[in-house]
Amino acid sequence: MTPDAQAIQTGWRFTTALLGTLCLTSLVSTLLVILAGRSPVPPLISLALTGWLCWNVYQGRDWARMVVALLLLWTGAQLLLGGVAVTVVLGGLHMLAAALLFTPGVRTYMAYARQL
Repeated sequence: MTPDAQAIQTGWRFTTALLGTLCLTSLVSTLLVILAGRSPVPPLISLALTGWLCWNVYQGRDWARMVVALLLLWTGAQLLLGGVAVTVVLGGLHMLAAALLFTPGVRTYMAYARQL
């Protein structure tokens, strides 16, 4: 396997794992709201927007990657300010995920995905 192919594969794995986690958490929160008996419209809209944004990142669109990174940073900052040990850890994980969106492997995958 060439170094470029390996970088693309590494970037694809991380991108897919991150986007899958984002979509899964959005789906679970939507289901929890529906099971709680509240109006499902706002979480369904959020789920649709999350899916659309993740699809655009998967397709290699840089603007979508920037939006996801900013949203992760914003959420991470809010969690860090929570001050409780669990929220601090989750906030750190959000910050790490945002930073990893700009690693060489992910950038290589994004360039490759744009060409498809």
